[in-house]
Amino acid sequence: MVEKTYLISGDQERCYLEFDKKVFEEATVKKIFLINLTSRDEDIVARKKGHLETYFLNIGYEKVVFASDFTSTDDIRSKINSFGVLFVCGGDTDVLFDEVNRRELADVIKDFGGIVVANSAGAYLLSREYVRTKDLEFAEGLSFVDIACKAHFVPELEEELREKSRQKEFFAISDGSVIVVENDNLNTIGNVYLFKDGERRNCARMKFFIGQAVSGMDIEGLREVDL
Repeated sequence: MVEKTYLISGDQERCYLEFDKKVFEEATVKKIFLINLTSRDEDIVARKKGHLETYFLNIGYEKVVFASDFTSTDDIRSKINSFGVLFVCGGDTDVLFDEVNRRELADVIKDFGGIVVANSAGAYLLSREYVRTKDLEFAEGLSFVDIACKAHFVPELEEELREKSRQKEFFAISDGSVIVVENDNLNTIGNVYLFKDGERRNCARMKFFIGQAVSGMDIEGLREVDL
């Protein structure tokens, strides 16, 4: 069972260096496994791998391992729980979903016993639903975190997202910000907004409980808790 989940949005080094250091300190095992299956361009994969490996080693991790280096899901399954952090990378959302399905990795992610960090497309993968970048339509995720979300929120999208929220509510994550989910409690770091009923609410002074009643296309079990 996942210990804690962080949903983030933005460039790792530019937006999340201090956050990643905090996750490193929290991890009981100082090894990180990255699901970097977000591109089919080998040059892009190699370049991002090199950058992320250097980045996480510099933070202090003893070992940095990538899913793209494995051809067998059984090999991943046999090794992954010896890691303290599972990181689901951002990139091409469609490719990530296709690869996770093709490699049958959903249960591997769900059964991971440490900290999970999911950036952008990774956040979409773990959420129940997400707002697609290309057309701002809702699409389904794997429902490991029972919310809907939109990564890379910028003010220019506000009016369209307000209108979208009349269909159903969702969280919008600005780059450099974080949704934290632990034991069905949800809180936020930085600029995360709840879009609901045509309105945008800043989540900075809000805390939520993701109730077990959540089902279907509505977040009926999500309720605000007074701080």
